[in-house]
Amino acid sequence: TGDQATFNLEISNNGNVVQILTFSIPIGIIDQDSPTFSDYGYIAIESSDVGNFEAPVYDWIEICPYSGGSGTMLDSDHGTSDGYVGIVDLPFMFQYYGKQHNQVSICSNGYLSLGDGKQIFFRNRTIPSGVGPNSMIAPFWDFIKYGDLCHYYDESEHLFIIEWDDFTNQYSYQEETFQVILYDPEFYQTQTGDGKILFQYKEINNVDAGENYATVGIENEAQDEGILMTYANYYHETAHTLQDHSAILFVPLEEPEVGIDDNEISNQDFLFGNYPNPFNSSTMVSFSCHRDIENTEIIIYNIKGQKVKHLVSNSANQLSAGQHSVIWDGRDETGKQVNSGIYFYKLKSGGKFTSVKKMILLR
Repeated sequence: TGDQATFNLEISNNGNVVQILTFSIPIGIIDQDSPTFSDYGYIAIESSDVGNFEAPVYDWIEICPYSGGSGTMLDSDHGTSDGYVGIVDLPFMFQYYGKQHNQVSICSNGYLSLGDGKQIFFRNRTIPSGVGPNSMIAPFWDFIKYGDLCHYYDESEHLFIIEWDDFTNQYSYQEETFQVILYDPEFYQTQTGDGKILFQYKEINNVDAGENYATVGIENEAQDEGILMTYANYYHETAHTLQDHSAILFVPLEEPEVGIDDNEISNQDFLFGNYPNPFNSSTMVSFSCHRDIENTEIIIYNIKGQKVKHLVSNSANQLSAGQHSVIWDGRDETGKQVNSGIYFYKLKSGGKFTSVKKMILLR
């Protein structure tokens, strides 16, 4: 899938650990159908990606008044021959790379930045780099002109939408129409609290051979971390060529969390893991129960949090105290083999989640 699996290698001498080395390897087959990952935790999923995840669906939301939409034309706070920037108050707090923002600076040159920034960058560069605004979101950073730039808050769906409508590429004078959608984190919650971001391309022509084509991606405030989909007509190995009627979703990579409450059984009552891990065809999940417990379950989830397999179900009878193990053969509830990738298995006891572990399937 392109995800990175992290391993710890312990080096011992006479039973004493002298060094721990950490390394990563990619999971599965990496190709254009895989999501694009970053060290921080955001991932980019394209509408044309295929795999064990939910890809976005292109669904254009027209907001430009001149095209029949209900949006507001952007007021320019600062403009030169290189373009213009308008600063807009966001209708909700938006967390991006761990920082809360209540304003967005929108530039005519196909990018926006979180916060109050008036500097204009018409000559695009790669991501990450020290050139460009801080906390940048770049659906199509290039020198483009003569279009309509507008914004709109969809209160019912809790979306803030920015649209570049019928802009002209300065290299070949072809049209560019695209939009960015920010999801209100209060209504579209993520484990990290960072907000979801969607790029949509109605008509796109990445043809600026004279000035490094366009830059597409996201970048943090320090400009040392981000996801680059394309720059200078170079595409990430997991990215598809920009095309009309396509979408890219940037979303934090999440792992199921452990739920804790005052009545929960002590974590000391259960110890479990799986071996081998990573595994190819099957793996054994082992755990110990220090007393008889009702309603004990082990459930396997995929990387999107969707249930794959109910591995253990002890709802009718008590699970006796002692050691237990169960084998997962890499199949879902229907008996179909699942794809290579990262999976999570969760122990649930007495209606309360007590522990979560990660396993890696390599086919």
